[in-house]
Amino acid sequence: MKISALITAYKAQDFIELCLNSFKQQTFLNNPNNEIEVLLAIDGCKRTLNKVNEIKHKYPFLKVYLAKYNVGTYVLRNSLAQLAKYPNLFFFDSDDLLLPDMLNIVTPHIKEANILRYKFMAGKLRAGAVIVGNSRDMYPHGTMILKKSLFERLYGFQNWYCAADTEFLMRSVKLGIEHTLLEDKVYIRLFHNKSLTQRRDTGMQSAYRKKVRSNIDTKTDWDVPFEPVTTDLQLIE
Repeated sequence: MKISALITAYKAQDFIELCLNSFKQQTFLNNPNNEIEVLLAIDGCKRTLNKVNEIKHKYPFLKVYLAKYNVGTYVLRNSLAQLAKYPNLFFFDSDDLLLPDMLNIVTPHIKEANILRYKFMAGKLRAGAVIVGNSRDMYPHGTMILKKSLFERLYGFQNWYCAADTEFLMRSVKLGIEHTLLEDKVYIRLFHNKSLTQRRDTGMQSAYRKKVRSNIDTKTDWDVPFEPVTTDLQLIE
């Protein structure tokens, strides 16, 4: 099985090493027939770039890209998808951690699934240590696995600063794409005040997110092609 993991990072210097370590520790990689590339796009954030430059040598599967300006998670995701060399795209967040068997648990379902989704354990970062809480009986919108060809057929993400994953998933449902929902809790989602859902400008109570949600809730024509917005990315050697 070959997978391209696509990660975007903005003000992620406190989390990114934990995230990348969790990829390195995947039991999935014990099988020589399995391969993963991790494409990491830094969203114009110098502190995150400096941290990644310090640690990138530890991850042979990692390719690092830099956007000159802060363009948002979803424009970066569209851009990384074009660069992915493997047919399976795995969208994941830079402030979350895979549990060691995650990829071994989910990959047997990839062949038959259109969009593969799964559950998580809640966690917090305290003094550099990850504190794991209860599991959450929900399917977050920000992480999923799907074929690159399907992602392109659905035109990718809207160029919004938040909630474009929600719109993408709803659009797929409206267009008859079935989701495969696993009951397994396969990763740790870190809750903190710098995340898109908690930040003042993009959080759940922000005016921007409420406007976007209103656009989603009132949308009636879901089969409208659009050109996905991308940005130039500089490969960091």
